[in-house]
Amino acid sequence: MRKTGLFFLSLLLPLPLLLPLPLASFVPSHSPFPSSPSYHHHHRPRPSQLWIKHKGLRVLVIFEGRDAAGKGGVIKRLTGPLNQRGLRTVALAKPTETEKTQWYWQRYLKHLPSAGEIVIFDRSWYNRAGVEKVMGWATDEQVRSLLLLLLLVLLFFRSFVFFKKRKKLSLNFPKKKKKKKVEEFFQTTPELERMLLRSGIVLVKYWFSVSDEEQEKRFRDRIDNESKRWKLSPMDPFARSKWVDYAKAKDAMFAATSTPESPWWTVPSDDKKAAQLNCLSHLLSLIKYEIVPQEAPLALPPSQEADGYVRPPIDSQHVVPQKFKPKEETKEGQ
Repeated sequence: MRKTGLFFLSLLLPLPLLLPLPLASFVPSHSPFPSSPSYHHHHRPRPSQLWIKHKGLRVLVIFEGRDAAGKGGVIKRLTGPLNQRGLRTVALAKPTETEKTQWYWQRYLKHLPSAGEIVIFDRSWYNRAGVEKVMGWATDEQVRSLLLLLLLVLLFFRSFVFFKKRKKLSLNFPKKKKKKKVEEFFQTTPELERMLLRSGIVLVKYWFSVSDEEQEKRFRDRIDNESKRWKLSPMDPFARSKWVDYAKAKDAMFAATSTPESPWWTVPSDDKKAAQLNCLSHLLSLIKYEIVPQEAPLALPPSQEADGYVRPPIDSQHVVPQKFKPKEETKEGQ
């Protein structure tokens, strides 16, 4: 009786395969087959890069967000299938002593893309509106020496005119309003980005939004997992303790710098895989590309004749230890 039941059960197992369902419903999300959305969004950046190079476009993509929001994973997914010669990922360290004396945007602008190039900023000049503001590093604006010089020249000219007309000299030094660096940043950045857009640069800005609970989960995973511990930084505990301050800073940044010409695009990233696919799909939709006709593949010429050449024995070379043996013995390469 038991064998009879197993027999009928085996007849029912193939029934789901006969249902009129699309092939994609039977392919898992991690499958490398063309029916998988992951496959399409992972390989579509390549023809778009060919179009960018063909047209000489300049593309700048900014990735911002909280720590452990998943920016690095999206950047890896985007850059993986691309030709690295037409691509640069910029992740600047803290400014040097020399860079601290320069115009704030100066160290970023030298990394702008050239014709046919894609540049990705893994954090950007928006550090000033985020971490610098929350941590109190963005203090009052430094007095510019040029402005002081102009002020002295103006006062000298006024004094000369007053003395010449024999009027009572009254020097009223204008009070300079102190402007915080963050306020100056909010005023300057939209104008700067408009200049970049007018110059022909394609500028896209993404903000990766992760929940408080998911960020804590990822931080704890980094602490417990030695292979991920390198991702932790001394600033991460402070970021956790200032969650609300970061939220307020982000809201202020969006209000001041999300313009019709250069809006912020928010990517919910509690689910890393979904965030990667959604971001890449959106980015590819913004860059309207066409398939660039490729030249016919080159024909391989025949291998060169040995003409009496004899290879030296393999024992005379420094060979990497063969800890992993191939399943089938193959011919040794040069």
